[in-house]
Amino acid sequence: MAVLQEQRSQLSFYLGSLHLFGRNASRCETVLTNVDASQMHASIRWNKAFWEIVDHSRFGTLIDGELIAPHIPVALAVGQIIHFAKCASQSFIILNLEAPCPMLFPVGHD
Repeated sequence: MAVLQEQRSQLSFYLGSLHLFGRNASRCETVLTNVDASQMHASIRWNKAFWEIVDHSRFGTLIDGELIAPHIPVALAVGQIIHFAKCASQSFIILNLEAPCPMLFPVGHD
């Protein structure tokens, strides 16, 4: 199961096989607080072999400080740091990239 950790808060996020990041709380699994983040900024998905990220935004997505091309999947690696927008204060480190698996959460779990 893939896991990202928000570096400032140290909160960890488990990724589903398709995981959306953005400011739109009703459509994204992980809500971004950065004002430069798009409503639907980027997605991370399992492509049956490895995890990849796709930028859908106007302000870009950076991996280890390098801007990735929009709408082109990029393979991820453990230890990489993701910023959603060039001036983003939020950053996420990739802790684990194992294949997705079913998970149960207790009722009321956020």
